[in-house]
This record gives sequence, structure tokens and C-alpha cells, in this order.
Amino acid sequence: MSQTENKSPAPPLATKFVAPQLPLTLVSRPQLLKEVDAMTAHRLALLSSSAGSGKTTLISTWARSAHTTGRQVAWLSLDALDNDPTRFWTSVIAALRTRLSTLGSAALHLLHSPQPAPLSTALTILINELLEQGSEMILVLDDYHIIEDQVIHESLTFLLDHVPANLHLVLVTRVDPDLPLARWRMRGQMVELRDPDLAFRQEETACFLTQVSGDPFQTDEIQLLQRRTEGWIAGLQLAALALRKHNERAAFLQAFTGSHRYLMDYVQQEILKRLPVALQQFLLQIAVLPRMNAELCQAVTEEPTSQELLETLERQNLFLVPLDTQRHWYRLHDLFREILLAHLQMTQPARLPTLHERAARWYEQRDEVREALAHWLAAGNFSQAVALMERVAESLWLGGEVKALSRWVMVLPDRVVHQHPHLVLITALYLLNSAGQLAEGERLPAMQEGKRLLARVEAMWQRQDEGSSVAGELRSDAETALLQRRMRLLRWWIASFDAITKRDPEQLHLLAAHMQQEVQDEEILWQMVPLSIRFVLHQSFLREGALLFPEFLEAEQCARASGNRYARIKTMQWLAFSACDAGRLHQARQVCLDALDLLSQIGEYPQLTGYFSLCLANVSYQWNHLEEARGLARHLVQQAAGWQQVDLYISGLLTLIQIELAAGQLDVAQDLLQQAEEAVQRFKSDFHQSWLAAHRIQYWLAVGNLEAATNWATRRGFFPLHWQPWVQEIILASIRVLLAQQQFRQALAQLESYQKHFERPGSLESTLNFLALFVVALAQAGRDEQARVVLRRLLSLTKAEGFLRLYLDEGEPMRCTLQDLQATLLQEGEETESSPAFISTLLEAFEQEAQRRSPRTATSSTPRMSAQAVLSHPQAMASPHPQALLIEPLSLQEQRVLRLLVAGRSNPEIARELVVSVNTVKTQVQSIYRKLGVTNRVEASTAARDLHLL
Repeated sequence: MSQTENKSPAPPLATKFVAPQLPLTLVSRPQLLKEVDAMTAHRLALLSSSAGSGKTTLISTWARSAHTTGRQVAWLSLDALDNDPTRFWTSVIAALRTRLSTLGSAALHLLHSPQPAPLSTALTILINELLEQGSEMILVLDDYHIIEDQVIHESLTFLLDHVPANLHLVLVTRVDPDLPLARWRMRGQMVELRDPDLAFRQEETACFLTQVSGDPFQTDEIQLLQRRTEGWIAGLQLAALALRKHNERAAFLQAFTGSHRYLMDYVQQEILKRLPVALQQFLLQIAVLPRMNAELCQAVTEEPTSQELLETLERQNLFLVPLDTQRHWYRLHDLFREILLAHLQMTQPARLPTLHERAARWYEQRDEVREALAHWLAAGNFSQAVALMERVAESLWLGGEVKALSRWVMVLPDRVVHQHPHLVLITALYLLNSAGQLAEGERLPAMQEGKRLLARVEAMWQRQDEGSSVAGELRSDAETALLQRRMRLLRWWIASFDAITKRDPEQLHLLAAHMQQEVQDEEILWQMVPLSIRFVLHQSFLREGALLFPEFLEAEQCARASGNRYARIKTMQWLAFSACDAGRLHQARQVCLDALDLLSQIGEYPQLTGYFSLCLANVSYQWNHLEEARGLARHLVQQAAGWQQVDLYISGLLTLIQIELAAGQLDVAQDLLQQAEEAVQRFKSDFHQSWLAAHRIQYWLAVGNLEAATNWATRRGFFPLHWQPWVQEIILASIRVLLAQQQFRQALAQLESYQKHFERPGSLESTLNFLALFVVALAQAGRDEQARVVLRRLLSLTKAEGFLRLYLDEGEPMRCTLQDLQATLLQEGEETESSPAFISTLLEAFEQEAQRRSPRTATSSTPRMSAQAVLSHPQAMASPHPQALLIEPLSLQEQRVLRLLVAGRSNPEIARELVVSVNTVKTQVQSIYRKLGVTNRVEASTAARDLHLL
């Protein structure tokens, strides 16, 4: 894998965040500066006027003055590469971070995630951070007219509609942007400066001309230029430059016209023509560069004295604008650059491709992918552009920039598409994979873009069928079959999204079967398409994910061997959940830990960690590590809420409800139930209805509200007429209501009628839940012998993996049955798979549960072992996990906090890193102090190192 592939997306040039240097001939405009200063108190200040009207100079002058008074002004000079939502908002956050260095980390993670959240999610996080930090901030976006992407316009509208009072936006543009200006204008939320406001007044024109020429102008001459240029500053600058070469000032002024077209002609005829040939050629050649430094100019022009020539251009006021105080980076005045490019195209068209190719190579050598691709495409060197796209496609996907890749592919000419159809299809695959993670409303544009990509490849078959194949388009039968197979696969994938939306498992099963047949000999990336559909089908619809465990295990091994990082993460996610379904708790936990470690190595893409945290929380719950499970579940709920990942958010809430019910925190469980019910209703999440109803019944039974549980079950009809796998939680909950009503016979009858559905090889988890309830029902019905038989089977299935909560959640009937079985085994002297040792462990857990719930125990003072006591413990140095000697081990979340705390991070920095609130971090830090027996950060750091907790 190349260096380029392993790198994160390159940050924008630092010069984009610095206001341009002021010109030497600067006219003082105090009244206009006061107006700008007053404008920045509004939500939006709009400077919209023609090119060369002095917008940027005015705002740059104001920004420097504002800095001297302590105001926070962030600057961003936009360019063509920012015409992409991810790049645009990355640049905006980078600009803001020049004033607040820690701002926007979570938003940047979302923007560069391979499964991007809606832009509104990242912006909501950013807005909240801006509001939380409190200080006033002014953001200047210069050259906004470059932005054409509608998504950027819509996201900026979202920002302005929800902007905190301490943020003010200044837009500098040549044309009115596609924003709801009329609405903001009517509400008094914006103020504007336009051409008439920015045009030089006569006295300003006089001052400017005197500064430029060094000689005073007559009043009638000033009036003439003022009238002909209408105060247009660029026109005055061009006229003043031309006047240097004319001895007859009066004749020139009489012939001078204010036409912009004339001025463009004048640049070509008067300015360029009068320059030395070497300088003229240098200027024309560097016009292909939006930004430049001496090294880049030398690479493009092959001129070893590029630095000296740049300095000459600046000294001669030839529209060269320095971008930093060191005079390292420059840009040409936009209008002047456009004139130069037009002249170059007219006079030396053959040189343009060569110049762009040299620039592309320079950028590519520095891993500046976007800039390199822009120049390869401008040069018409599509083979090099395609080679670079193919090399960085995976990195762009991982960085959340697949839309940019799609746009580049779409501008390739047909002949190139026909030569590189695999690039088009892999781009469509990446795009559709990202689309699958979006909300339905935001999924449609991505799906349409994917269809357009497929249509370009399909056009190749049509041309071939019509006999109009171009050179290089004819393919072998094997390659043709491969391309057509991948086309079908992508079409079916698009159709599967529709089937998921319509909750149609039959159609999904049919599509998955078609897909599976197509990828028998495919690369791992393409095998992921049917795997993802099969995971959804078996996990969410059929509820038999364990059947796919061998398949996912093999897929993960293939992904690891292939080196495809994202494929490996996805297969590990599926493998972890299928392992849970199969009752393989240790294996599920290890897969999750390995995946989180892998993610930390390749960039910690936060959106990919959530499901691993959910799986770890469920494993910790079954092992009765409630504090650890709670920490994991809370963290993932907070993250999922920020990402607007509906499935993960609701699943995390349901896990938290289960944890709080087990911990006896009924008020907390009630609050969480309300949050989950609101989310299910708001997002119309049918997949979670069954779990939610079961948790609500468990809550009612826990608080003794049998009437509410009975009423619900009566309205629901207790039991469905036809078995559906996704209602099994409701069935078990309804049986619990019957047991609470002491209708034991009816409960047993229902359990026996559903036994064949629950005891399926596809989900050991379902089988275990069924058997545990079956044991309780048999025991309460007085069928003790049969209860012990079923319990023996349950013990044999759970002993190796150490299930605890499965038994504890069934309460006193389960404890009594375990005691009966223990007594029977001891009397019989029997050592079977349901060994007395595991039963003793379970009964001890029941005893600890009773003590934990006892009011007397809750208020008693439990001695803790301090860090120093642990180190002095005789087993401490021999133990591979010294923290196990503490009364209460650190949770995984607390271990993360501890590592950052030891690294010297402040509480706000830790909160931003872990995407939690500062209050949450404070609570976790206090918990760490309590568990380590320390009182401050220094003691905690010492204890952590001594105990090898890092």
C-alpha cells in the first residue's frame, strides 16, 4: 500500500487562513470601515460586488484593525477545491481553529468518516461547541462566488439559521449566493455592501491616482477617470498602470473607456506587451496556478530564478498578492489571472497541458491529491488522473470524501470511462456503501449519483452493441462477464435499499441469494455487498445471525489477508454480533477489542466504533459487569445522538434500560424508556418495537404495576396468530405477564407451543432466553423435576462462556431451582456438565445481588484498597491485572479517561476527544479517584503507572 493511501486527507494550505497582505497603495476609507464594523454585529454581513471592486482589501483592512482591538476574526480564502462539502467544512473548521485551536474535533471526525453522518449533525456539534466556548467570533469567507455546490449552500443556510449569538459571518462574493437572503433581509438578520457602496468617491480616486503615479492629477482628469470607471477600483488600477507608459496623459484619458472588456484587451496589449519577454512568459505560465510559491513556479516554468521573478512582479504591482508575511505563497489577482489565461489559451494553447502536468506532478509528489487531480484533469491527461484516482480511492472512502471521487469520475470523457470501467464501478460501490448509512431523505441524491455512474458504464455496452466501439474498448469475454456481473450486483444493491425501507424480508432474501451467486470468485470488497445484505436479513429480520458465524469468520480472515482495512472492520462488526447470537461471549469481546485497536491504528473513525461498544456492553452485561456495561452504553448513546445514527442510538438506549433495571435504578430506567419511546416514534423504527415493548413490561413488573402490564398484553392480544422472528421479545414478555398473574398453566402452554421457534440453531441467544424463562415457569407451576432437567441443559450451554445475568434476571424462582439442583447433585455425587462449581458461582452471584440491593448494604461503608495497598499486596506484582485487586475495577471508559488524564489533557479536551460532556468527564474522573484511592491528578498518574493501567 502506497504512502498516499495510508495518509489522512491533507489539510488545506495555511495561507488560506490569513487575510491577504494590503497593497502598498492603500486608500484610507474610515467611514466604510466603520460601516463594516457595524455590519459584523449582525448574523450575516454580505459584501457582494463585481470583480476588482476592493471587497477583499476592505475586509482585510478591517480584519487587521479588529485584531488590534482584541476581536477574534477567522479568515478563509476559498478556492475551486473547496467546492466540495467535506473540503469546504474542513476548511471552515480549520479557519475557526486558528482562533480556537481545540474547536471542531468531533465535527472533523464526522466529516471524514467513511460512513458520513448528515452535514447537519457535524454542524450541530460545531454550533454547540461555539456556543459553549462563549467568546465572540467573526468568520470571513472570501471569494464565496466560487462555491457552486448546492449541498454547501444548504448546509451554510443551516448554520446561519441556527448560528449562536457569538458567531458572525462575513461573506465576500462577486455574485449573490444561492442563500435565502430575502428571508434574512426581511428579518433584519443581515446587512449588505454592494458596488455603489464600494466604488471610490472622487476624493478617493484622487488619492489613489496620486499614490500610484506620484504626480497630482488635475480635477478634470480625476473627474474623467471617475466617470469612465464609475469608481471601479480595478479599472483605476489598470488605467494607472497603463498611464506609466504614456507621455500624453490627456490624450490617453480622452481615449480611455470604462468597458471591462476593453480593460481586458488593454491588459493584453499594453501591460504584457511592455514587459520583458522573460517576465511576460513567466507571468503567463504561472497563471495556471491558483496559488504559487517559488518552488512550484520553478517546477512549472523550469525557471531557476522564480523567487526573484515573483519579487519583481510584486514590486511592479503586477497584481501579485502575497498570502503570508514571509512572501512565500502568492496568488494572482483573480481578474488579472483570468485575462492571462485567456491570452495564453489564444496565443500558446499547446503549452497549457504541459504546464498543468508539471503542476500535477509537483502536487502528487507531495501527496496533495486534490490539487494534483485538478491539474491532471485540466491538462487532459486522463490516464494519469485515473491512475491517481485508483491509487487513492480507498483512502478517499475512509476519509469520507467519496463524493469528491464521484465528481472527478463523472467529468472523465466517455472514451476514458470505456477504458477504465472498473474505476467507475468501484466508485459506485463506495458511494452506495456510504449511502446505506444515511437517513432516507439524504440517501436519494447519493443513490441517484450511483445510478448515473452505472449509466455511464451501461452506455459502453450500448455503443458496443451498436457497433461503434472505439479503440481499446473491445474486451475479452471474461472481463465483459466480470463487468456485467458487478453491474448486476450494484443494481441489486440499490434495489435492496428499497426492500429494507419497505420492510420486505422476502424480497431481501431473493436479492441476497442473487448477489451471493454472483460473488463466488470475487474480491473481498465486492463480497461485502451481499454480506452486508445477508447480515441485515439474518440479524434484523430472521433473527438467526449465528448461522452466518462461519461465513463471517472466513470473510474476516480474507479481509485481513487482502489488506483492505474497511472490509476488515465491517466483517469484524458482523462477526462480533454473530458471535453474540451464537453465545460466544469471549470471542465476541475479543473481536471487538481487536477492531477498536485496529481503528485506533488507522485513524479512529468514531462512527465505526459504536457497534463494537454496543456488543461489548452486552457482553459485559451478561458477565454482570454492570458499571462497565453502563459506561459503554452511555458513551455510545451520546455518540450516536451526535451522529444521528438512529439504530445505534435506540439500541444503546434499550441496552441502558436493561442495565438500569438489573441495577434496580427504576427511576433512571423510566426516563430512558421515555427517551426510547420518543425516538422510536419520531424515527418510525419498527425494528425496535419488540425490544421496547418487552422492556416496558419488565419495568411495569419491576415496579409492581401488574395492571398496566396486563392492560398492554390484553390490548396486544397477548400472542400473535402467526410466528414472526422479530416479535419473540413480545412473546416472552407476555408470558412473564401470565406468570405474574399466576396463570402458570397458560404460561407453560404458550412456552411449549413456541418451543420449536425459539430452539433454533440460528440464535443460541434466543434459545437461552427461552430456556431460562421455561425453568422459571416450570418451577412456579410446581414441576420441579422437569425444571431441573431444563436447567441442566441451560447450564451446559452457558457454563463455558460464564453467563450470569441470564440467571440473575429471573430472580428468586431461578435461585431456588439452582439450590434444588445443587442439593440433588451433591446427594447423587454426580459430576456432570452442569457441575456444582458453576452452580456455586451462580448462587454466590445471587447472594451478592441481594446484598447490593439491600438498603443496609447500600449505606454501609465498604473498605477500599488504595493504589498503595494494591502495590503492597503480596499478589500484586504476580497478577497480570493488578487493578483486579481493587474493590471495583476501572471500566473501559474510565481507562480511556485515565490515559488522557495522565497525558495531561484538561477536562474539556478529554470531553472533546471522547465526544462526551465536560460534566460526564468530571464524574468519571471522580470515579477514577475513588477506585484508585487517590485525590488528585498527580496521585492518579502515579498510581496508573505503578499499576501498569496504561
